[in-house]
Amino acid sequence: MTKKDKAIIAFMVSVGLFSLSQARQYVKQLSAKEKNKIFSVAKMKDKNIVLCESVNTPVELKGKS
Repeated sequence: MTKKDKAIIAFMVSVGLFSLSQARQYVKQLSAKEKNKIFSVAKMKDKNIVLCESVNTPVELKGKS
């Protein structure tokens, strides 16, 4: 396992995406291109990272209640 793999695993565990064993399995299955993309986010230091966004606007649902 490379240092890059370990950094990606540590990042995924630290933000709560995976447990350690899940992160190891996931990283093993990634291609080199996918690892590079994730590593570029993992090595960011002084920036805010948004992993996902939620909808804050209420949505009116039509149909039977």
